[in-house]
Amino acid sequence: NRMLRTPQNYSGYTPLEDSLDGIRYLYTMAGAEFSAINESQYAKINSTTSHEIYENQTAFPSSYAISGHIDNAMVATSTFIDEQNSIAKLLGSETPIYTETTPDNVYITLPEETKLSAWDMGNHVFSIKNQSDTTIPSTAYPTLHFTPKESGSLYLILHGNPIHFGTVIAGKEYSYEFSLELSQIYNTVIWAQFCYYNPDTHLSLRDTLRDNACQITYAGTKSIRIQADTKEDSTILTHLPYDKRFNLSDQSSDNISLFAFHDKLAIHVPAGSHELTLKYTYYPFFIGCMLTLFTALVYSLLTLCVKVKEPVLHAVQRGTSLCITWLDKCVFFVTENQIYFLAFLIPFG
Repeated sequence: NRMLRTPQNYSGYTPLEDSLDGIRYLYTMAGAEFSAINESQYAKINSTTSHEIYENQTAFPSSYAISGHIDNAMVATSTFIDEQNSIAKLLGSETPIYTETTPDNVYITLPEETKLSAWDMGNHVFSIKNQSDTTIPSTAYPTLHFTPKESGSLYLILHGNPIHFGTVIAGKEYSYEFSLELSQIYNTVIWAQFCYYNPDTHLSLRDTLRDNACQITYAGTKSIRIQADTKEDSTILTHLPYDKRFNLSDQSSDNISLFAFHDKLAIHVPAGSHELTLKYTYYPFFIGCMLTLFTALVYSLLTLCVKVKEPVLHAVQRGTSLCITWLDKCVFFVTENQIYFLAFLIPFG
C-alpha cells in the first residue's frame, strides 16, 4: 500500500487528496524545480545525484472507521474549498483544513503582442477581451498578480484546479503565469480563489484516523481481509479505488453494503465485530478462459473431420462469406470482419 506519486502525475492534487489516496511517497528528479511539493506535508527522506524521495507526513491508514453512515450526498460541491473542508468534516475534523482568503491588489496582465485585455468583473473574476479585430489566439499566457494579507502556505484555485503556490509573506507582491485556452466565440472568463492550508489541522485529523484504524489481516492479489470492531453504525473507508467487481462476504452480519465515497471503496457496517473479506472477480478473465476452451473444442472437431470419411463439419462458400455447418446446421458464419456463432440454433432446427 506504499503508493507513489511523481511530478508527471501530481498536477491538481492536494494534501487531503494524497491522504485519501494513501500516498506515502513522492519521487522527483534531483535538482528539478517542483513547486507542487508542500514542505509542511512532505519531508525529504532520501536524496542522491539522480533523484529525491519525499515521505508524506499526513498519510491516512489503509482502512479506518468513521462513526455513522456517510455518503457522497453529504459533501458540499459548490467550490473546491467547500468540498475539501466538507470531506474533512465528515472524516472527523473539527476545524477546516483550508481557510479562504482575499488578497489585495488582485489583477491579471497579458503580453502586449496578444492584443488581449483582462476586465475585472469583481470577486476575482476576470473576462479576457480582444482589443483589436485580429484573430484571437487559441492559447494565452496571462499572469495573475496579488498581495497576500497573511503569511502561510497558499493555494491558488483557477477554474477549480488547485495549485500549490508555496509559502507567502504578508504584504509582498507575487505573480503566477499560467496557460489558458481561449474561446473563439465568447469572452473567456477566469475565476481565481485563494486559500491557506492548515497543516496542524491535517495532522490532527491523521492522528484521529490512525486511532480508528482497522486491521488488515490478509492482503492478496484477488482478495483482502479487514478486521473491524465498531461500537456503533459506522463507515469503513479504504484506499482502494471503487470497482463494481468487488464482492463482500462477512461472517458476522448481513446488514453490510459496499459503495463509492469520493471514488474510494467504502463499507457501511453496523455495530459489532466484523471480519470483512473483499474479493475482486475479473469477469473478462473467465470469459477469455471459456473462449479458449471453446476454441480448443472446435479445433478438435476440425481435426476429427480430417480423419473421418464423412465429415461432420462442412464449409460452404456463400458469396463473400463462409458458412461452417455441423449436421446441416450453421454453426459459424464468417464475414470479412466478423465471426458469428450460431450453435444455439441447432436444437430449434
